[in-house]
Amino acid sequence: MRLCRACLKRYEAGTIFHFFDMECPLCNTCLRQIDHRVHFRVADGIRCLCLGYYEGKMKDYLIRYKESLDYELRTIFLYPYATLLSLIFAGCLAVWAPSSPARIKERGFDHMEGIASNLNLERCAALTKPDGTEQKEMGRQGRLAISDRITLNPGVDIAGRRILLLDDVVSTGATLAGCHRALLSAGARSIFTICLMDNDEEHSKKHF
Repeated sequence: MRLCRACLKRYEAGTIFHFFDMECPLCNTCLRQIDHRVHFRVADGIRCLCLGYYEGKMKDYLIRYKESLDYELRTIFLYPYATLLSLIFAGCLAVWAPSSPARIKERGFDHMEGIASNLNLERCAALTKPDGTEQKEMGRQGRLAISDRITLNPGVDIAGRRILLLDDVVSTGATLAGCHRALLSAGARSIFTICLMDNDEEHSKKHF
């Protein structure tokens, strides 16, 4: 019997994912409830690969992970793509959009670092942003204004590196644009961006 990281129920393996992956974090029921709709989006000039939309069960899981501090959920957000992404981006440095130091201290962990840990890639907490820049507390204009406040952490050397940039939710794209500017200014050779969920306003209007 296995334990589902999402519903916390024990279950018998019953899908091809369970057959090939002994570490599959989700039961049959929870797997069926996840609606991955992989697509590209350009936000604030940044092209990113989105694994789904900010809705449904994945939205609920992300809120539970970040706000209820359910750290075990870190394994589900890149599933089942983590192994494939690790192969495609072999040799890349995995970097993630930063939370503020105060928010990381409040949670007791960096939620994006936890998600990135599922990739078999070199990882680095390369970026930082000051306290008082948490996006969920801002409107659209506030989000757009924070991008210039994202900077490279002291002592981080990414010159000439290929970067895989991760973020949880893309809305205006301001955070991604700020991350790209900081990374390119520090000499990054190239950047490929992946977001777990797309919070596109037009999609939300169509599906309200």
